[in-house]
Amino acid sequence: MAQVAPFDAIKHLTAPDDIRPDTIAERSIHMKTARLITPLTIALLLTASVIAQEVADTSNPKDLLVVEKSWRKELLDPKRNTNPLRPNEELMSTTRQQKEFLKNRDNALPNQPTEPRMPAPPIRSVTPAREMWEYYVYEIKVQNVGEKTIKQIDWAYQFLDPDTQLVKEQRKIASRVKLAPGKTQVIEQRSTRKPTVVVNANQLGKKYRDQFTERAVITRIVYTDGSAWRRRPE
Repeated sequence: MAQVAPFDAIKHLTAPDDIRPDTIAERSIHMKTARLITPLTIALLLTASVIAQEVADTSNPKDLLVVEKSWRKELLDPKRNTNPLRPNEELMSTTRQQKEFLKNRDNALPNQPTEPRMPAPPIRSVTPAREMWEYYVYEIKVQNVGEKTIKQIDWAYQFLDPDTQLVKEQRKIASRVKLAPGKTQVIEQRSTRKPTVVVNANQLGKKYRDQFTERAVITRIVYTDGSAWRRRPE
């Protein structure tokens, strides 16, 4: 029987390289590092994906055209009856009551002590003058010339100084839409704020609409596929 030298026996009892304590510690460190890096990497990738879906540009969008723009002032009577058919409904009600009266009179017993009167049409009183509400309607007509359906349009109706072309005031508006490729839609927004109250001294002699120039600017577009376009500040 072969004999094993003492030195060789000690060498056989020594742990192999793949299970030595220093190697196990290194693997533990690598595993912990991997567990920390993986969530961070995923978060960075998701953030990059979201950023990539929203494209910023300083020029006008290439898939949405502003065909028309306008604004107007409207007056609203807060106490006005909004039912346009009310006069006809009142007349029809009075006619029914008069027919019912004539029918009852013909069937009534003679020599009654009192005789009912025929219903008369309602008297329309003259409405005294009262304060009207003043508000402004800002409106644009847009056309989708792209290939994706649009679900939201952020836009601004701007009023500029005619001499310097600097923006004096603007109305920022966000509109929910459903604008398919090739389609056109009118978007409007009501506001109690007039276009501008800032008037230069050299514009005082002009009509109100001649005291400024105007333009409609698209600032952001959101599509149904989750992507978006926005105007980068100049």
